[in-house]
Amino acid sequence: MGKVFVRGLSKLKDRFPFVKNIRGKGLILGLELEVEGAKIVDACMEEGLLINCTAYKVLRFVPPLTITQKEIDRGLGHFRQSARTPVTSSFRPMNKRDLLNFRDLSREEMVRIFALATGLKRKQRQEIPHPLLARKCLAMIFEKPSLRTRVTFEAGMVQLGGHAVFLGLNEVNSGVRETPADCARSLSRWVDLITVRTFSQTTLDEMAAYASVPVINALTDLSHPCQVLADCLTLIEHKGN
Repeated sequence: MGKVFVRGLSKLKDRFPFVKNIRGKGLILGLELEVEGAKIVDACMEEGLLINCTAYKVLRFVPPLTITQKEIDRGLGHFRQSARTPVTSSFRPMNKRDLLNFRDLSREEMVRIFALATGLKRKQRQEIPHPLLARKCLAMIFEKPSLRTRVTFEAGMVQLGGHAVFLGLNEVNSGVRETPADCARSLSRWVDLITVRTFSQTTLDEMAAYASVPVINALTDLSHPCQVLADCLTLIEHKGN
């Protein structure tokens, strides 16, 4: 029955672009996903199919050793129906982009950022709605105090139709309460973006490595790319280039 099960899972992998890989041996099999698996698990339970989600993006099937081909087909049918959830129906494979320092941006990308920012500033002055981040949530991890960076990130998210959650040193306490990697994994389940203002570039790099959502540098001991981009835009506005 293991081979039958693998063939059925292979068809699921071919059908759904968010299924990344098939794991396991025999009947102890699982699917590695490109999206969070919790909502799929909930949908499967409503269909009467019991599966587990491990490591956030791995679905584990643990069928009885006496399972029949008919039961496998019925179970995979329940999965196909459950997988048509909003979180997966709109899925498009893409590479995560972070802004950790200026090596992450080409000159052409900077020029496009300045053009977009200029247009958004004009719309804001004219009170024209521009909800580019509607229903998106930004987690703001600030281990260092801030006035301008905090206010501009929060105000920017509101103006773009989203929402920001501020997390100060007492809430996160990275490296004490939990590691930067654990913090990044957890936040990736709940928010769409993460910005980090911290002392060490190493902390930022670790969070970016383990987060499945984009991570933005809001100041480290190495660089402050958002501040410099804003300064460059000011120069363009006042000097013309």
